Amino acid sequence: DGRFAANWFQLGAAHASAAIDGDRRAEQQAALDAFRRGLELESHNGAALVNYAALHVALGRPEVARGALPALGRLAGRDSLLLLAH
Repeated sequence: DGRFAANWFQLGAAHASAAIDGDRRAEQQAALDAFRRGLELESHNGAALVNYAALHVALGRPEVARGALPALGRLAGRDSLLLLAH
């Protein structure tokens, strides 16, 4: 169901795994699109934001990942895993 952010995050993770395994532009774009859609539905999901940023780093776009740092810092709160990622 496209109304649930978790579904988009799962889809993004699946495409990201395939995208990182090789130079698969379609998989890369599908992963980014799925993470973006999920974050539109649930922008406060810090773990998904970490995954979205990590995918950009893996694809050689660290500047995009750095852009997520302020939001990640706000979302981290007392979550030690998110603080570590930040």
